[in-house]
Amino acid sequence: MLRSWPRSHLLAAASTAVALVAACVWLVIETWQYLHPSDLPSLLGDTAPVALATVAGLAALVGGVAGLAFSHQRLRFLALTLVALAALSAPLAVTGVSLETLNDWNFANRAFIGALFPVIATELGGDLPEVTTTAHYVIHHSRRLPDWEVQRLEQQWQDLQRDLGTEPPGRIELYLDDAGTIRQRLGANGATDGRLVFSLPLPATGCATALHEVAHSFMYTRRLAYSMPQLLDEGWARSHQGCSLRDLDQAVLDVARLGLLVPLEDRLTAADFGSARFGGSFSGYAVAGSFVDYLIRVHGMARYLRLVDSTGIENLPATAATVYGIPFSRLEASWLGDIARRESVGSLRFASPRR
Repeated sequence: MLRSWPRSHLLAAASTAVALVAACVWLVIETWQYLHPSDLPSLLGDTAPVALATVAGLAALVGGVAGLAFSHQRLRFLALTLVALAALSAPLAVTGVSLETLNDWNFANRAFIGALFPVIATELGGDLPEVTTTAHYVIHHSRRLPDWEVQRLEQQWQDLQRDLGTEPPGRIELYLDDAGTIRQRLGANGATDGRLVFSLPLPATGCATALHEVAHSFMYTRRLAYSMPQLLDEGWARSHQGCSLRDLDQAVLDVARLGLLVPLEDRLTAADFGSARFGGSFSGYAVAGSFVDYLIRVHGMARYLRLVDSTGIENLPATAATVYGIPFSRLEASWLGDIARRESVGSLRFASPRR
């Protein structure tokens, strides 16, 4: 039967088969990664799915073009191509986001979730019926909003505007999870570029998740969401969420006591940043917030923003060395030394060698 097929038909069929197999493997890996987010090594978790998605997309394109160009039954091949492309829309979209942001697979997934935020916001409108409009926020909540909470949010806006030199073009729609529904719908807190923020209510003092997410929202108006290393992205938000310097120090000391203080080069991808072998997201946030606070406090905001604007993921150490004029290893050592001197502890060292 195959001998009776024209070569163009065989090429189209083979390409479609490659596309569908690649898409199926992509789906298996992505499902496993969703269920076991910290169990995949970085290469498999970040690179392989994007490569599979790219192969699937290119194979579908080749098969479709071959079928349409050479077949006398073009409607049949047109239908086959459309079905294949529809099935491959997810890997193609994620690949596109990955290439556009020059970032890794996990960030692309998060960007896809971020695209759903407006839908989630619409659903939350019924759960958080109270609306308070301030100078810079439209706050959705279900309880009485105390004045000090509004004041902390407004002060955060002023601080971020001063540090970044820019601000969102309009008010941020802020959904405060005082009804306990955001985590049920979204699974976590979140922010988009100057438009939407989902978060827990603020405490009167100290670290506040809402301030963390507002800091994300501001930064994403400067650089596309999830397009920079998570070490800098989460470090920026953590260092701007109202924590004291002692809070930031103690979190790093806790990580060191657990033997989880690993070189920052080992936390560049999203998969490695929250990897279970490095202590999960707790240790990632702890070291990122303290390191970024050190960079800004000691070396200034201007240099940090130069680093944010110019770096990718894998080249962060090299870019930082150029921006700060010293090797990245010396930046790390100076940061740890700063904590040790202030907290009057012995020398802080990384628990494992660089890979």
